Parts: sequence; C-alpha cells; structure tokens
Amino acid sequence: MSTTTKNMLKSWLNVFVSALITAVLVIFTSNNGTIPMDGELWLGALISAVVAVLPVIKNYFDKSDARYGKVAEPSL
Repeated sequence: MSTTTKNMLKSWLNVFVSALITAVLVIFTSNNGTIPMDGELWLGALISAVVAVLPVIKNYFDKSDARYGKVAEPSL
C-alpha cells in the first residue's frame, strides 16, 4: 500500500472516529441516557462513515493540499 493511500485511510479513520463518537453521544442523549440496540445505532454509524469520507474527498481534489491532493502543475 502506498504512503498516499495510507495517509488517506488514516485521515478517514480520524474523522470517522470523531463522527462516530458524536453520533453515539447524540443518540445516547436523545434516548434518555440509554443506547438503543436497534437500527438507530447502526444508522448513526453508517452516517458517520459517509460523513468521514467527505473531507478526504475534498482534500483529494484540492490542488493546494500537498498531503495527498492532486498537486497543481507549475505554470510557465
């Protein structure tokens, strides 16, 4: 696996964990302090995964992002 791919996966994982913790806290507080074991928790995890991909995609297409973005070609 290339370094670029590893960096993208690390970035996604960081955002995913943050979004998942936020989703669990919102679900926890909206259910009077209980975590439901039905589809609501899984839906929160799925939405967190989707939300976590968005910044990685944005950074990939950002030409000024040298981490793993599409680097702009120098102008002559």
